[in-house]
Amino acid sequence: THSSESDTVEKDLKKGDFLGFIARPINYMLFRLSNRAANFVLTGTTILPFIIVISLVSAPNTPLIFFLPLALVLASLGFVASFEIYYSIGLLTFWLEEVWGVKRGIGIIAWLLSGSMFPLHILPNTLQILAQALPFKHQAAVPAQLLLGQAGIAQFLESALILVAWIGILYMVQKWIWK
Repeated sequence: THSSESDTVEKDLKKGDFLGFIARPINYMLFRLSNRAANFVLTGTTILPFIIVISLVSAPNTPLIFFLPLALVLASLGFVASFEIYYSIGLLTFWLEEVWGVKRGIGIIAWLLSGSMFPLHILPNTLQILAQALPFKHQAAVPAQLLLGQAGIAQFLESALILVAWIGILYMVQKWIWK
């Protein structure tokens, strides 16, 4: 899970293991991201056939050849945004002695506002607006909706823009925390 990224970064900072990256010409954040990306690709490759079968059974009229790549793009952008969230939480170890509370809080918010726990349309308007602004819905619910034929190109573009914006914001945040 992505939350283990914050655990890894926290451990590296507390034990001083990250110091080797400062002495080498290897960017610590890119090293951590490439590590997680390899895991993401392996996991994705393993579950992709199941996703295709479930999509074909659940929404047989959906042009999967068109929507599957869009869903994969959003899942990939969501992966990077989620990585940056938990990487930044791990970096908070520079300032906080323990970051588990922050990690747990973000995890609960992500769980509630991603559509994983229940459909987002049953939430009060204020929480629906919040879910729309945060990256969690766009990395989980929207790719699933694309595969089920419940979202189209407009929703894809909106979600992609929101995720790219979050990736940029989170990159600046983690750079600021690192400094």
